[in-house]
Amino acid sequence: MQRGLAAVKQQVGAIDAVLHAAGVDGGQPLTTKALPDFEAILAAKIQGTLVLDEVLRDEPLKLVAYFSSSSATLGDFGACDYAIGNRFELTYAHYRNRLTGEGRRRGRALAIQWPLWRDGGMGKEDRTQTELYLRSSGQAFLDTDEGLALFDQLLASREPACLALKGQPERVHRFLGLAETSGAAKGEGGAGPLASASATVTAQRGRRAEMRGFSVAECLLLDLKAQVGALLHIPV
Repeated sequence: MQRGLAAVKQQVGAIDAVLHAAGVDGGQPLTTKALPDFEAILAAKIQGTLVLDEVLRDEPLKLVAYFSSSSATLGDFGACDYAIGNRFELTYAHYRNRLTGEGRRRGRALAIQWPLWRDGGMGKEDRTQTELYLRSSGQAFLDTDEGLALFDQLLASREPACLALKGQPERVHRFLGLAETSGAAKGEGGAGPLASASATVTAQRGRRAEMRGFSVAECLLLDLKAQVGALLHIPV
């Protein structure tokens, strides 16, 4: 990365902005995945982010944009690693902005949790599953012109992180647990409304009353028992 940076600077001069768009699709469910495969998915997002920040720490940047994924908030169909890697980028943007405020970095950090793009993108190997997921959650594929317009909009904002979803606003807001007053903007190209909401305002439902004082593991176990009980029609 240091050699690559030196070559780029020699060719084009100073670097003003960096887009971290690297990633490897999780694909397989966690239960069928070998540890090296799990680590490889994490490496592009986590190690890549850390190495990029290290080699650019003294550069007079104006922007570092991390191309995260909506899976950071919504999950990744049970692969787990892809969601973790993208969640790391989301958190690192906040951390890097804090370093900038302390004078230890330069430039704004922005993490965008992109939805599924119609052209290119990731997470579409199983087309049937993907389309079922989109329909059930009120979402739709993001078209290229809409994505570029949204990118311009986010560059003009001062938000450190954003979860962007395209679809029917009422259904998307309900899916996210957001109030109907959440921000929504019209998409370009007549492809329908484009709903975007800061990741920091995603609903924090908290623990139910009977879970107060429980550990995360105990809460998870209770939830799993409740789901299984509902499916099998037997008491917890």
